[in-house]
Formats: sequence, C-alpha cells, structure tokens
Amino acid sequence: MGPIAQMTDAEKTAFTAMSDADKKTYMEKKRTEMEAKHDAREAVIDKLLAGTALTADEETLRKEIITDRAAHKVEKAQMKAKMEQMKAIFDKKKAGTALTADEQKLLDSMPKMGGREGKGGHMKGGNRQM
Repeated sequence: MGPIAQMTDAEKTAFTAMSDADKKTYMEKKRTEMEAKHDAREAVIDKLLAGTALTADEETLRKEIITDRAAHKVEKAQMKAKMEQMKAIFDKKKAGTALTADEQKLLDSMPKMGGREGKGGHMKGGNRQM
C-alpha cells in the first residue's frame, strides 16, 4: 500500500486541495517516512535472527510487527474464503445452475473489467492489449 492508501480522510481532503508542488513534497516526505519505518523493522528482524537483545523502542516495533502479521494473516484468510466463494459461484453459473439471490447480488457487486472490444464482464481479461 502506498502513502495515499494510508491517509486519513482529513489528510486525503487536505491533499486534494494542495498544489502539485505541495503534493510532490508531501508524497516524498511520506515515502521517506515509510522507508525509515521499513528499515527500522528490518533492523529489528535482523537483531532477532542474530539473537541480539532489543532496545525498548525495538521491542515496541517487534510487537507492532507481530500485530501486523496477525492482521495480515486474517486478511489473507478472508480473501481466500471470498475467492473460494466466488469460484463456487462462477462454477455454478458455468454449469447453468440458478444462483440464489445472495449469490447473484455478490456477483453483481464485483467490479466489471474492460475485456475485448469494449465488452464488459467479470474478469474478462482486464485492459490487456492483444
């Protein structure tokens, strides 16, 4: 996720009101902050792997890493369940079986992809050029 995805609603509102130069400066600052955070996390991991004691700040980062990993695992499991659910719906549709109202609603809620010759449709090849 990039800096924009991690902004609060207030930050997004302020960002849209900025000049192009201010936006560039803001994004560079956020990128630098993200790189520093990444480097600090890498240092903690390196210390843990080496069996070196952590400082209090590094211990806080270690706990943050654990929390983030747990949240990521939950997110990944939810995405996998959703993909399996969608696969079952696509298989059912392909077989010509009637979908339930909930299944149809879920199918209709999926973003439409471009496809070839401007024809829409679910997962029809995106914007690839042939």
